[in-house]
Amino acid sequence: MFKDLIRKDAFLMQITKKQIEEFNNNPTIKYLGQFPTWTISIIQKKEDGKLGKIPVNASAIIKGQTSFHKSEDFCSPQTPGNMLTLPELNSNPKLYGINRTWHVDAKATKVFAIDIENDLNSGVVENLMKLPFLYLEESVSGGLHGLLPFTDELQAKYPMLVDTTVVKQRLNADGQDLGTFEVFFKDHFITLTKATKDIPPVSKTAAFEFLDQFLQGVEQAKDKSLANQGNRQVVKGDTPEISEIISDSLTDQALDQLFRMSPINYDGGDLSKYENAVVYKAANLIKHAFLSSEPMMTMNVKKKYHKLSVEELSYAIYLTVKKVVSYRKKHDSKRNGMPYLLYLSANCVSRLREEERISFEKYQAQKQKQTVNNVQ
Repeated sequence: MFKDLIRKDAFLMQITKKQIEEFNNNPTIKYLGQFPTWTISIIQKKEDGKLGKIPVNASAIIKGQTSFHKSEDFCSPQTPGNMLTLPELNSNPKLYGINRTWHVDAKATKVFAIDIENDLNSGVVENLMKLPFLYLEESVSGGLHGLLPFTDELQAKYPMLVDTTVVKQRLNADGQDLGTFEVFFKDHFITLTKATKDIPPVSKTAAFEFLDQFLQGVEQAKDKSLANQGNRQVVKGDTPEISEIISDSLTDQALDQLFRMSPINYDGGDLSKYENAVVYKAANLIKHAFLSSEPMMTMNVKKKYHKLSVEELSYAIYLTVKKVVSYRKKHDSKRNGMPYLLYLSANCVSRLREEERISFEKYQAQKQKQTVNNVQ
C-alpha cells in the first residue's frame, strides 16, 4: 500500500491547484502560518545531481535580489523582516506556485518536522506512516515531508529534543542499508513543496503511542551521536599576525568570484550548515593560494602551507569567514572555549590535517612500492 509513496525521480514537481488549496487550508499549516517564520527557497541542482535548497530573505527575493559570497540575502531568522507570515507570502501572486519554507521551532509551536529521504526502505516508510501526521507531502527529491505534534507532555518527557536542531538517522539491519530520515526540532528550515499527500488513517491512541516510541528512538540516536563525537581541536591565544596577512590577501573580489563559480547549496537551509560550508570553502581557497603555480601567498607570508601551525591556519580561515557571513548572536557563543566560527575553523583544520596525513602516507607507500618494483 505504501511502497509507491516515495517517488525516486521527482526532480520536477508538478503541483496542482487542488494541492495548493489543500496546503493553504490544512489546519496545521494555517495555525503555523500566523507566525512570521516563513520564506521561500531557491532550489538548485548540484554537481552530484542532488538538489540544494537555499532559504532567502523573503523581501529580497521579491525585489529580485541575489547573493553569492555575502549572506545578507540568505534568510536570517534573527533579522526582522527576513521571514513573513503565510498570508503575507500568499498575498503576492508571483509566489502562488512557489514552495513555502518554514523555520522549525517545535518548542514554541508544538510541531516538529520529519524529512524522509527517497532512499528509505519501503517497509520502514510503511511503519512511519503509523505516526499521527498533521501534514504530509512529497519532497522535491522524491521523498516525504511530514509535520507531527510535539505536545507539552512530550516536550517534558524528551527535554533533550526540545533544544535539538536535527537528528539524522541512517538505518541498518543485518548489514543492509535501509536509508535515511531526519527529524527537525529547532532552528532548521524545511522546504514544503505543497505536493500534498493523503494522510493514512490511523487510530489516534495507537498513533500517539507509536509517536512516543518513535521519539524514544530519536532521543537514543541523539545520545549515540553525542557519544560518538571525537576529540575536537582547541585553539587558544591571540590572533597570529600571519593569519591576518593571509586573510587580508583574499580580497572581496576574489571571494565573490569564487562563490559565483561555485555557489554553496545546503539542504534544509540550516544557516549553521551554510556557515560550515563557507569554512571549508575558505580553507580550500587558502590552501589553493599557497599551492598554486604562482604562490604569491607564500611570498607574502614567507611561510609554506605545510609549515603553518594549526592556530595560524585556523585563525586565517576564521578571519576570512567573518568577511563572508553576516553576524548573528550564535557567533558570540563558545564551543570548547572558542567563538563559534573559530570552533568550526579549528575543527576544519583538524580534519584537513588528518586527510593530508593519510594522503601523504598513501603517497609514501606508493612511492616505496614503485622503488621496490624498479629494483626488481
